[in-house]
Amino acid sequence: MVEGLILGIVQGVTEWLPVSSSGILALVGLSFFGKELGSSISTALFLHAGTFLSALVYFWKDIVFILKGGDKKVFNFLLISTITTGVIGVPVAVLFYRTFSSLAASVGVFLIGVFLIFTGLIQIKKPNHSLKTKKDLTKKDALFAGVLQGIAVLPGLSRSGLTVAALLFRKIKETDALKLSFLMSLPVVLGGNIVLNFLDDGIEFNTSSLVALGASFVVGLLTIKYLLKISQKINFGWFAIGFGVLTLISLFFI
Repeated sequence: MVEGLILGIVQGVTEWLPVSSSGILALVGLSFFGKELGSSISTALFLHAGTFLSALVYFWKDIVFILKGGDKKVFNFLLISTITTGVIGVPVAVLFYRTFSSLAASVGVFLIGVFLIFTGLIQIKKPNHSLKTKKDLTKKDALFAGVLQGIAVLPGLSRSGLTVAALLFRKIKETDALKLSFLMSLPVVLGGNIVLNFLDDGIEFNTSSLVALGASFVVGLLTIKYLLKISQKINFGWFAIGFGVLTLISLFFI
Protein backbone atom coordinates (compact mmCIF):
# COMPACT_ATOMS: atom_id res chain seq x y z
CA MET A 1 0.00 0.00 0.00
CA VAL A 2 2.84 2.40 0.80
CA GLU A 3 4.33 1.79 -2.64
CA GLY A 4 0.98 2.46 -4.32
CA LEU A 5 0.43 5.63 -2.28
CA ILE A 6 3.85 7.06 -3.15
CA LEU A 7 3.57 6.23 -6.85
CA GLY A 8 0.07 7.70 -6.99
CA ILE A 9 1.23 10.95 -5.36
CA VAL A 10 4.17 11.20 -7.77
CA GLN A 11 1.86 10.73 -10.78
CA GLY A 12 -0.69 13.22 -9.45
CA VAL A 13 1.93 15.96 -9.14
CA THR A 14 4.18 15.32 -12.14
CA GLU A 15 1.47 14.73 -14.77
CA TRP A 16 0.67 18.46 -14.91
CA LEU A 17 4.23 19.77 -14.62
CA PRO A 18 6.68 20.17 -17.54
CA VAL A 19 8.44 16.91 -16.66
CA SER A 20 8.04 13.36 -17.94
CA SER A 21 5.69 11.81 -15.39
CA SER A 22 6.20 8.34 -16.88
CA GLY A 23 9.97 8.76 -16.68
CA ILE A 24 9.91 9.87 -13.06
CA LEU A 25 7.48 7.09 -12.08
CA ALA A 26 9.72 4.51 -13.77
CA LEU A 27 12.73 5.98 -11.93
CA VAL A 28 10.96 5.89 -8.55
CA GLY A 29 9.73 2.34 -9.18
CA LEU A 30 13.20 1.12 -10.16
CA SER A 31 15.14 3.01 -7.46
CA PHE A 32 12.94 2.59 -4.40
CA PHE A 33 10.81 -0.48 -5.02
CA GLY A 34 12.99 -2.61 -7.29
CA LYS A 35 10.35 -2.77 -10.00
CA GLU A 36 11.43 -3.97 -13.43
CA LEU A 37 11.37 -1.38 -16.22
CA GLY A 38 8.48 -3.03 -18.04
CA SER A 39 6.43 -3.19 -14.84
CA SER A 40 7.22 0.44 -14.03
CA ILE A 41 6.08 1.58 -17.47
CA SER A 42 2.85 -0.42 -17.13
CA THR A 43 2.23 1.20 -13.75
CA ALA A 44 2.84 4.66 -15.23
CA LEU A 45 0.31 4.00 -18.00
CA PHE A 46 -2.23 2.68 -15.50
CA LEU A 47 -1.91 5.71 -13.20
CA HIS A 48 -2.68 8.07 -16.07
CA ALA A 49 -6.24 6.89 -15.54
CA GLY A 50 -6.25 8.62 -12.16
CA THR A 51 -5.04 11.97 -13.47
CA PHE A 52 -7.38 11.62 -16.46
CA LEU A 53 -10.30 11.36 -14.03
CA SER A 54 -9.02 14.31 -11.99
CA ALA A 55 -9.01 16.55 -15.09
CA LEU A 56 -12.40 15.18 -16.13
CA VAL A 57 -13.94 15.96 -12.72
CA TYR A 58 -12.28 19.38 -12.34
CA PHE A 59 -13.36 20.57 -15.80
CA TRP A 60 -16.67 18.71 -15.94
CA LYS A 61 -18.80 21.85 -16.32
CA ASP A 62 -16.45 23.27 -18.95
CA ILE A 63 -16.53 20.00 -20.90
CA VAL A 64 -20.33 19.85 -20.90
CA PHE A 65 -20.51 23.51 -21.93
CA ILE A 66 -18.05 22.93 -24.80
CA LEU A 67 -19.81 19.78 -26.02
CA LYS A 68 -23.15 21.60 -26.03
CA GLY A 69 -21.70 24.14 -28.43
CA GLY A 70 -21.27 26.88 -25.85
CA ASP A 71 -17.65 27.54 -26.77
CA LYS A 72 -17.04 26.79 -30.44
CA LYS A 73 -13.54 28.28 -30.41
CA VAL A 74 -12.34 25.85 -27.75
CA PHE A 75 -14.24 22.94 -29.31
CA ASN A 76 -12.60 23.56 -32.69
CA PHE A 77 -9.21 23.98 -31.00
CA LEU A 78 -9.53 20.65 -29.18
CA LEU A 79 -10.85 18.86 -32.26
CA ILE A 80 -8.05 20.08 -34.53
CA SER A 81 -5.30 19.61 -31.93
CA THR A 82 -6.49 16.07 -31.11
CA ILE A 83 -6.62 15.01 -34.78
CA THR A 84 -3.19 16.57 -35.34
CA THR A 85 -1.83 14.75 -32.30
CA GLY A 86 -3.06 11.44 -33.70
CA VAL A 87 -1.67 12.10 -37.17
CA ILE A 88 1.74 13.02 -35.74
CA GLY A 89 1.84 10.82 -32.65
CA VAL A 90 1.02 7.42 -34.18
CA PRO A 91 3.77 7.38 -36.85
CA VAL A 92 6.26 8.97 -34.41
CA ALA A 93 5.55 6.24 -31.87
CA VAL A 94 5.81 3.48 -34.48
CA LEU A 95 8.92 4.78 -36.24
CA PHE A 96 10.97 6.37 -33.49
CA TYR A 97 9.86 5.11 -30.07
CA ARG A 98 12.27 2.20 -29.89
CA THR A 99 15.19 4.03 -31.48
CA PHE A 100 14.75 7.36 -29.70
CA SER A 101 17.79 7.79 -27.45
CA SER A 102 17.95 9.41 -24.03
CA LEU A 103 20.47 11.89 -25.48
CA ALA A 104 17.95 13.05 -28.10
CA ALA A 105 15.30 13.41 -25.38
CA SER A 106 17.71 15.42 -23.23
CA VAL A 107 18.54 17.77 -26.10
CA GLY A 108 14.84 18.27 -26.85
CA VAL A 109 13.96 18.97 -23.21
CA PHE A 110 16.92 21.34 -22.86
CA LEU A 111 15.88 23.36 -25.91
CA ILE A 112 12.29 23.59 -24.68
CA GLY A 113 13.45 24.78 -21.24
CA VAL A 114 15.77 27.43 -22.70
CA PHE A 115 13.06 28.55 -25.10
CA LEU A 116 10.55 29.04 -22.26
CA ILE A 117 13.05 31.01 -20.17
CA PHE A 118 13.98 33.17 -23.19
CA THR A 119 10.27 33.80 -23.88
CA GLY A 120 9.73 34.80 -20.26
CA LEU A 121 12.70 37.17 -20.17
CA ILE A 122 11.52 38.95 -23.32
CA GLN A 123 8.04 39.29 -21.85
CA ILE A 124 9.36 40.79 -18.61
CA LYS A 125 11.63 43.24 -20.46
CA LYS A 126 9.04 44.25 -23.06
CA PRO A 127 5.64 43.20 -21.72
CA ASN A 128 2.99 42.57 -24.33
CA HIS A 129 -0.41 43.48 -22.98
CA SER A 130 -2.24 42.02 -25.96
CA LEU A 131 -2.06 38.38 -24.88
CA LYS A 132 -4.67 36.14 -26.46
CA THR A 133 -7.42 34.37 -24.54
CA LYS A 134 -9.53 31.33 -25.43
CA LYS A 135 -11.78 33.60 -27.51
CA ASP A 136 -8.84 34.42 -29.81
CA LEU A 137 -7.79 30.84 -30.60
CA THR A 138 -6.97 30.08 -34.22
CA LYS A 139 -6.41 26.96 -36.31
CA LYS A 140 -2.68 27.70 -36.28
CA ASP A 141 -2.71 27.60 -32.46
CA ALA A 142 -4.44 24.20 -32.54
CA LEU A 143 -2.11 22.77 -35.20
CA PHE A 144 1.02 23.95 -33.42
CA ALA A 145 -0.07 22.60 -30.04
CA GLY A 146 -1.28 19.35 -31.63
CA VAL A 147 2.04 18.74 -33.38
CA LEU A 148 4.02 19.19 -30.16
CA GLN A 149 1.58 17.00 -28.23
CA GLY A 150 2.07 14.32 -30.89
CA ILE A 151 5.85 14.52 -30.53
CA ALA A 152 5.42 14.09 -26.77
CA VAL A 153 4.75 10.36 -27.27
CA LEU A 154 8.52 9.96 -27.39
CA PRO A 155 10.00 8.73 -24.10
CA GLY A 156 11.39 11.39 -21.81
CA LEU A 157 9.33 14.24 -23.26
CA SER A 158 6.60 15.95 -21.27
CA ARG A 159 3.17 16.32 -22.84
CA SER A 160 2.16 19.15 -20.51
CA GLY A 161 5.53 20.88 -20.91
CA LEU A 162 5.37 20.78 -24.71
CA THR A 163 1.74 21.90 -24.97
CA VAL A 164 2.10 24.74 -22.47
CA ALA A 165 5.29 25.85 -24.24
CA ALA A 166 3.44 25.81 -27.57
CA LEU A 167 0.55 27.88 -26.24
CA LEU A 168 2.80 30.39 -24.47
CA PHE A 169 4.77 30.77 -27.70
CA ARG A 170 1.49 31.56 -29.45
CA LYS A 171 0.99 34.28 -26.80
CA ILE A 172 -1.96 32.61 -25.10
CA LYS A 173 -2.63 33.96 -21.61
CA GLU A 174 -0.94 31.73 -19.00
CA THR A 175 -4.14 30.64 -17.23
CA ASP A 176 -5.81 29.76 -20.53
CA ALA A 177 -2.65 27.99 -21.72
CA LEU A 178 -2.71 25.74 -18.64
CA LYS A 179 -6.42 25.09 -18.91
CA LEU A 180 -6.20 24.22 -22.61
CA SER A 181 -3.27 21.91 -21.93
CA PHE A 182 -5.33 20.09 -19.30
CA LEU A 183 -8.28 19.77 -21.67
CA MET A 184 -6.04 18.57 -24.50
CA SER A 185 -4.88 15.69 -22.32
CA LEU A 186 -8.35 14.15 -21.99
CA PRO A 187 -8.94 12.68 -25.48
CA VAL A 188 -5.27 11.74 -25.83
CA VAL A 189 -5.09 9.86 -22.53
CA LEU A 190 -8.45 8.21 -23.13
CA GLY A 191 -7.54 7.14 -26.65
CA GLY A 192 -3.92 6.29 -25.91
CA ASN A 193 -2.74 5.48 -22.42
CA ILE A 194 -5.99 4.10 -21.05
CA VAL A 195 -6.81 1.91 -24.06
CA LEU A 196 -3.25 0.59 -24.26
CA ASN A 197 -3.26 -0.15 -20.57
CA PHE A 198 -6.37 -2.32 -20.77
CA LEU A 199 -4.67 -4.27 -23.55
CA ASP A 200 -1.67 -4.77 -21.27
CA ASP A 201 -1.66 -7.66 -18.81
CA GLY A 202 1.08 -6.07 -16.71
CA ILE A 203 -1.20 -4.52 -14.07
CA GLU A 204 -2.67 -6.64 -11.31
CA PHE A 205 -5.75 -5.12 -9.68
CA ASN A 206 -5.12 -5.30 -5.94
CA THR A 207 -5.20 -3.00 -2.89
CA SER A 208 -1.89 -1.34 -3.79
CA SER A 209 -2.88 -0.55 -7.38
CA LEU A 210 -6.25 0.84 -6.28
CA VAL A 211 -4.58 3.00 -3.62
CA ALA A 212 -2.18 4.28 -6.28
CA LEU A 213 -5.07 5.06 -8.61
CA GLY A 214 -6.97 6.90 -5.87
CA ALA A 215 -3.89 8.87 -4.81
CA SER A 216 -3.13 9.95 -8.39
CA PHE A 217 -6.75 11.13 -8.75
CA VAL A 218 -6.86 13.15 -5.51
CA VAL A 219 -3.37 14.66 -5.83
CA GLY A 220 -3.94 15.34 -9.54
CA LEU A 221 -7.12 17.25 -8.66
CA LEU A 222 -5.28 19.36 -6.07
CA THR A 223 -2.36 20.00 -8.42
CA ILE A 224 -4.65 21.30 -11.17
CA LYS A 225 -6.42 23.58 -8.71
CA TYR A 226 -3.25 25.16 -7.30
CA LEU A 227 -1.46 25.44 -10.64
CA LEU A 228 -4.39 27.44 -12.01
CA LYS A 229 -4.41 29.65 -8.90
CA ILE A 230 -0.68 30.30 -9.22
CA SER A 231 -1.01 31.14 -12.92
CA GLN A 232 -3.60 33.81 -12.06
CA LYS A 233 -1.21 35.56 -9.67
CA ILE A 234 2.07 35.37 -11.61
CA ASN A 235 3.10 37.61 -14.50
CA PHE A 236 3.19 35.85 -17.88
CA GLY A 237 6.98 36.27 -18.11
CA TRP A 238 7.72 34.79 -14.69
CA PHE A 239 5.26 31.99 -15.36
CA ALA A 240 7.13 31.04 -18.56
CA ILE A 241 10.49 31.25 -16.76
CA GLY A 242 9.20 29.04 -13.94
CA PHE A 243 8.00 26.40 -16.37
CA GLY A 244 11.32 26.66 -18.21
CA VAL A 245 13.32 26.07 -15.01
CA LEU A 246 11.16 23.05 -14.13
CA THR A 247 11.71 21.72 -17.64
CA LEU A 248 15.49 21.98 -17.24
CA ILE A 249 15.30 20.29 -13.82
CA SER A 250 13.49 17.39 -15.46
CA LEU A 251 16.71 16.62 -17.39
CA PHE A 252 17.93 14.87 -14.26
CA PHE A 253 15.08 12.35 -14.55
CA ILE A 254 15.57 11.32 -18.20
